[in-house]
Amino acid sequence: MALPVVDTEYLKEIDKARRDLRALIAYKNCAPIMLRLAYTLSL
Repeated sequence: MALPVVDTEYLKEIDKARRDLRALIAYKNCAPIMLRLAYTLSL
């Protein structure tokens, strides 16, 4: 089975979004809220 081909530009954008989100969580000190949100969305 062949692996899906993912554009490197797409991977860079995902990495940038992940870093931006982590920076926002650290700056706003909203880790507990994000954890509750993630738990609620997983139900």
